[in-house]
Amino acid sequence: MKKTALPLLCLLCLFGCAEAKPAAPFATSAAHSPAAPAVPLTGGYIDLTALDSDTVFYEVSNMMANPAGYLGKTVRMSGSYSPVYFAETGSYYHYVVITDALGCCPQGLEFLWEGVYPEDYPSENAQVEVFGVFGTYTELRVPYYCEEAAECTVL
Repeated sequence: MKKTALPLLCLLCLFGCAEAKPAAPFATSAAHSPAAPAVPLTGGYIDLTALDSDTVFYEVSNMMANPAGYLGKTVRMSGSYSPVYFAETGSYYHYVVITDALGCCPQGLEFLWEGVYPEDYPSENAQVEVFGVFGTYTELRVPYYCEEAAECTVL
């Protein structure tokens, strides 16, 4: 890869989907907090924690670019916890932030975990492991993809 291609690739990772959604979509309010799903392994299992940093970054990027192929699969992931407040819905949304090997291109994967924010959630930037089923929902007439977490553990 040419030296000029790497910075361009990083910029695309950071800004390529900026118009897709302004902040975060899955709230901890009662309207958006179904019971934590049973974790079926029949839909397939992806353990992102077992992958090296380049491969996990590629896999998460692929999950966001081609989400239909991952729906219903059980996913285990780890990274830095990041809550985000979205004023338009008045809700907090929760992400596991995963970086590539160089640490230049963070990718956040939203998760829904049953609990009351902030009391039941980790502190911001805590290292967490989340285990659950990859799914979808619609908010403000826009489809979003997330992990419906059955477990959230601070590492």
